[in-house]
Amino acid sequence: TDVAAAVERRGSVTDATALLAFNVEMNPTSVFAKRQHARSAALQAFVEGGLPAGLARLDTLRNAYGADAFPEFMLNNLGYALLRRQKPSEAVAVFRATVDAFPQSANAYDSLAEAYVAAGDVPRAIASYERSLALNPANANARQQLQELRARH
Repeated sequence: TDVAAAVERRGSVTDATALLAFNVEMNPTSVFAKRQHARSAALQAFVEGGLPAGLARLDTLRNAYGADAFPEFMLNNLGYALLRRQKPSEAVAVFRATVDAFPQSANAYDSLAEAYVAAGDVPRAIASYERSLALNPANANARQQLQELRARH
């Protein structure tokens, strides 16, 4: 997984995904191996095939690997990887899936709000930050972002 992460950082999601698929072959009962492969394979599908391909790949992998391979932190990591690649619509879709799977997570709503901001959807960003703050009143980031977004609109 370390080699695959280094390969991905150098720009080859395809090669990283192939390495992680091999890791699953070598460790077929490892939830960790499946989780790493699922994130990379979904990222590859979103980057190469866009939103429909990425969502389809997520569904396929979830069916193959089970829900344990899709914890909140993994989906969050995938969403931010998409934001770093200037794919805000794809990131919104991943963070929406995260919110659907973890509806009581303030962090999931906070991340969704960031993706909405990147996508230029300020009203939905505000609503997501408000939900994050309702779930975690101590969320200083949500409070600050709400203040800034409301000042602009």
